[in-house]
Amino acid sequence: MVPARPDGGPVLVFVSPPGGSAFMHELLESVADAVRRGGGAAMTHVGSIHDVDVEDAESLVTVLIPHEYFAIHGDPDPQQLRRTIGFGVEHPGTATFERSAQLMTALGGCVEIGEDAVTVMRRRGVAAHRFRLGCGPQRREMRTAASRDIDVVHLGTADDARLRKLAGLAGQFAGVRTELFLPPHEPMTRDRPDFLTGERKRELLGRSKLLLNIHRESSVAFEWVRALDAISSGCVVLTEPSRGLEPLVPGEHVLVAPAGRLATLARAALTDPDAITAIAAAAYELCTTQLDIVASGRDLVDLAADLLARTPRPGPAAAASTVTRPQPAAPGAAKSPMATWVPCERRLPPRDGAGDPVLADMVRDAARLRLASARPIPDRGPVDAGAVIDVVCVHAAGDGPLGPTVASLRHQRVPLRLHIASSVGRTGDMTTGIAYATSAVHFSERVTRARARNDLLARGSAEFVLVIDSGDEVFMGVLADLLGTLRGQSELQVAYPMAVSGVPLIVNALIPEARRLAEFSYLGRGYLVRRGWLEELDGFDESIEVEEYLDHDFWQRTAAAGAPTRLLRQVGMRLWPQHPPIGLAVLDPGAVRTYLDKRAAQVPAFGSYEDRLHAVGGSPEGSEPRRRAGGVATSTPSG
Repeated sequence: MVPARPDGGPVLVFVSPPGGSAFMHELLESVADAVRRGGGAAMTHVGSIHDVDVEDAESLVTVLIPHEYFAIHGDPDPQQLRRTIGFGVEHPGTATFERSAQLMTALGGCVEIGEDAVTVMRRRGVAAHRFRLGCGPQRREMRTAASRDIDVVHLGTADDARLRKLAGLAGQFAGVRTELFLPPHEPMTRDRPDFLTGERKRELLGRSKLLLNIHRESSVAFEWVRALDAISSGCVVLTEPSRGLEPLVPGEHVLVAPAGRLATLARAALTDPDAITAIAAAAYELCTTQLDIVASGRDLVDLAADLLARTPRPGPAAAASTVTRPQPAAPGAAKSPMATWVPCERRLPPRDGAGDPVLADMVRDAARLRLASARPIPDRGPVDAGAVIDVVCVHAAGDGPLGPTVASLRHQRVPLRLHIASSVGRTGDMTTGIAYATSAVHFSERVTRARARNDLLARGSAEFVLVIDSGDEVFMGVLADLLGTLRGQSELQVAYPMAVSGVPLIVNALIPEARRLAEFSYLGRGYLVRRGWLEELDGFDESIEVEEYLDHDFWQRTAAAGAPTRLLRQVGMRLWPQHPPIGLAVLDPGAVRTYLDKRAAQVPAFGSYEDRLHAVGGSPEGSEPRRRAGGVATSTPSG
């Protein structure tokens, strides 16, 4: 129970909803701490504002982040709303700011962490107040830039505008040690491979020289929450031009450049570690002396006292208020909403989609005839060459040239065997690949990409398999990183880097999650997988239903099985944009979606596979691929 204040002053309770963002809860914890350091009474609470246990309800004022709280909880009574202060953390130019602004109109008070947000809210008739953030009370020992092993770190959600800018910088960051954290834009309730909080986040920033700040959506506001985390850890902020940067001075406390020049500025700064150390020290000194979060906490207490003075004591819960909000989740449903946008090149077909059944059957019949009559025609090999990685590369209609793919592989510092296949017959591109390939084959008839991949799998025996297609490029050193990741942790089955697609857009940026893969196709080729796990999944399904979602099928089944995977938080490949011809995803979308769902539901659990491996004493390296009837070669999905 929260005791009443002897002077009858307000008691501030900072409320986070269950299933809400750990990032937001951490922020409210720091604000509550500032209120207490300023002599106020404050506590944090996870739950509903009706669950708060206070000695004197007359003194209670709740503080919450509107767009998050009301997305999960039902509305409180109107009187309680008048004793609630909305804590705004979003910036104009984003959809979440608009949702927050709409909800603020029903609350008794409004504070915003950004000056631009205060201006917009006042223009809309809301008496918004500025809450200026600052550094925490604990002074951390700052490491010099030269002693930090991470060059550039990014901490921000995946967003179309942000990922397009990052895609444009990817090539310029070659040779730079990056850690790109790009979780989906939804409440993160705990630490995960793409999201950190608390001490783990501070440890990461303490190892990093530069924090890359790229704006989300159409916002141009400086992201003070993330910046202060970095500054408190001695990490220099590298940002696009931003509103609300003051009192930071570019070049003295922060590095500023247009989005397209951020990598150039980063590379220049990294050549002078002493300068980075000096900027970090200056920024920390400025923020600890000029940004007074305790004073902001006192202002918040004054606002709460004003609310108490001009609003009656809340009575029993009344009828629902007029706050506009999403409906609360049903009992037993996931408490955290899932992002509606993910970086991907292709959406899953609707489960109830209607197409052209007659034409779909014609496409199926033609595909079956081709698969039945097609035969592989070897162009080379296989050559018996010692290697730890078999590269499976298929050239199909619409794929890019083999030349850049082969060139990128020749510069990898890993012994590999390249196996290439053309699923559309003999092409001129095959000539480029044959000179370097361990084995090469083309088919007498056009076949599915899965059929070509399975044929290549049968021609190799290496423990690890890299899955790419013609036109894809692997950046220097990435294959060694992927191999080292899998060799370093025997339970991991798949490792993959982020990639640039032809849009350009950063893809393969998220971790495999079963619930997300059931709704979105956001992970594709460009992964290194243990041969044993690929064979456990029976290779690639040669059915025409899977053709347009071949790699999605691999990822969905891997996630459904719970196989451990690892995302390398760096851009390591350039993937050729593929535009397959109209297929069953358009002609019979419901059947395709049902087929994918069924395969995910029937995949064996990873635990049973792991038990068999332990029983035989290791990985089934070199075993022959299993085949099922019809000719198909037989995270904890956490990244």
